[in-house]
Amino acid sequence: MTAAPWLSVVMPTYRGALHIADALSSIEVELTTDANIEVVVVDDGSDDETIDIVASFADRLPLVTLPPKRRGSWVAAVNDGFAVARGEWSCMLHQDDRWIAGRLAAVRRAVAVADSNGAELVVHGVQMVTDDGRAVGRWRPPFRDPSIGAAEAMQSLLVQNWVSVPGATFRTSSVRGLPLDVDLWYTADWDLWLRLARSNGLAIAPGEWAAFRLHAGSQTVVGSADLDDFRAQHEIVRERYALHAVDASPRVAARVGKAGRLSIETNVLLAALAGSGQRPFGPWLRAASTSPAVWARFLRCSRITERSLSRVRAGLLGRRDGSRDKKRR
Repeated sequence: MTAAPWLSVVMPTYRGALHIADALSSIEVELTTDANIEVVVVDDGSDDETIDIVASFADRLPLVTLPPKRRGSWVAAVNDGFAVARGEWSCMLHQDDRWIAGRLAAVRRAVAVADSNGAELVVHGVQMVTDDGRAVGRWRPPFRDPSIGAAEAMQSLLVQNWVSVPGATFRTSSVRGLPLDVDLWYTADWDLWLRLARSNGLAIAPGEWAAFRLHAGSQTVVGSADLDDFRAQHEIVRERYALHAVDASPRVAARVGKAGRLSIETNVLLAALAGSGQRPFGPWLRAASTSPAVWARFLRCSRITERSLSRVRAGLLGRRDGSRDKKRR
């Protein structure tokens, strides 16, 4: 067996023929400067060309492919990938996202910081892109320092999950012994970031080193149509990581709790406006009736402006493209 890579990239796939070649190609570019990685592909029983496309990269990438089987969940798929991952560090890349050139070098610099303070989680910002890859915004951590302590990280993450899946790298041992929660189809990643950050905080890799694709067919967009389940997904994680685990004064703890409630109700309201037909303004108005200090914390930690403007721009581009297609016809 060859020497263990420093990084395992776990990629869950399912009917990903449209974008997966782009995702894999973005990893291939990085091999010119850092080839000591592996890519673990876990297919969930695709019935399109996904498996054939992956196989076409066999002589271009250090691939490990698990036998396809239907699991019904990206969370279960990545858990199977982590079980065989050989790298000291791991990350996830969904089939519809991609890396930006220079990611591995940026992450390795941040890993050195994490190693020095015992952190198990490294995060960086991402570009938000349309279905066809056009940049429409950024989604960044609310910190600039290279190292963030546990208390500060938890107080921020308890308000909102501001870490994107392609923007995180973590110690493999942390997820092999305690896998992602398969019952959390929407918030499994948020649950993981909180679990990793609560002991020794996290390290930041400055910049945006991955592209997060916005499209209506993603599992999270489709699943969020069930608002009760969507809210419950947030509540489970919120209750699991109680504020008594955070080194905060009662006043700060109260602000974090209220900002977290406002964040949940904002997420639910936006999900409803995006497609369910419901309009749950009442819970949001009750959460929004709070102090300026709570609003300031919410705006800083939720990254709501970045996330919302990116989606608005993507929607405007989609409508403009649709109008052009009609004119052509």
